Amino acid sequence: MSSMRLSEQVKEVKINNGMDPYGRAWSDGRMEINLKRGDVVNTIIHENLHLKDPMMPHGTVYRESDKIEGGMTLPKMAALLLETHDRMLNPIHQRAITRTIASKVVSSIVK
Repeated sequence: MSSMRLSEQVKEVKINNGMDPYGRAWSDGRMEINLKRGDVVNTIIHENLHLKDPMMPHGTVYRESDKIEGGMTLPKMAALLLETHDRMLNPIHQRAITRTIASKVVSSIVK
């Protein structure tokens, strides 16, 4: 696989430069990234793999994230960074859907 898109399991992304690890992910879809630690693209891929397959052994996650990153071009890395930034600004559980029905506007938050 030479590219990576964020999984739908990634609901929210936050920057946490105060934590010790490069990143972490929770089963509810939250992901945190420590930009100060570096290796941001690999960290995003790594945490994304954890959320896509929580049962994947950690050694396999390391190998797969290295393999995926190694096959990515700079434009594909940039696209992943931009997609992650968008998920940070627009978490899935907070996206509003607006519908117009018979000239009435109905707005709700999707969970």
